[in-house]
Amino acid sequence: MSEIPQQLISSFSKLQVLRMLHCGYAHRSIVEEGKVLSADAESLMKEIHCLEQLNLITLSLHGSRGVENFLKFPKLQTITQALHIEDCNSLPLNLLHLANMEHLEKLFIEESNLEDWNVDCAGEVQKMPKLHSVLIWNCSNVKDLTWLVFAPNLKCLRILDCDDMEEIISVENFEKLIEVSEMMGELNLFSGLESLSLGNASNLKAYVHRSLEH
Repeated sequence: MSEIPQQLISSFSKLQVLRMLHCGYAHRSIVEEGKVLSADAESLMKEIHCLEQLNLITLSLHGSRGVENFLKFPKLQTITQALHIEDCNSLPLNLLHLANMEHLEKLFIEESNLEDWNVDCAGEVQKMPKLHSVLIWNCSNVKDLTWLVFAPNLKCLRILDCDDMEEIISVENFEKLIEVSEMMGELNLFSGLESLSLGNASNLKAYVHRSLEH
């Protein structure tokens, strides 16, 4: 679906579930007259936020502006079950935002620059018990995904076309997390992982260093 008339979504006052994964044009920068979908997602977020009975959403966000506008509405974060992010030159989402998405089950990040992704708030983060599927595809400047230690029930992990990836769990970054987070000692890394897909990650040296295996 690529077009939704304005005020249509907000008119469904009793709507409880809204699934919009992969809806909208990735490169539509402005809202066409009478339409609600655009890359910055501002109009869409405002309409969804008006739905008082809504308790579950799935969303696709395009670009940094789209993610920023989503983050303006904490209520929407708490009811997000699946989130697809694409084409972010600088990802404004941080680890604390993810942890606050208490119902998040699936996270897909594509064609984004994760070099400056902020994980410095790890000391405030609790586990993400419902997150079970993660896809990282064609993301530049991402060296590791050590933040996945906060997803103890991860079942499916796909890493594709991430040439800068060196480790999935970095020993150095893991040790930093131990220093700031009391719950790190309870972790059993990837104990529930059922599916692991790696493709075109030419610099990947290890998925979990031996020193971190139990």
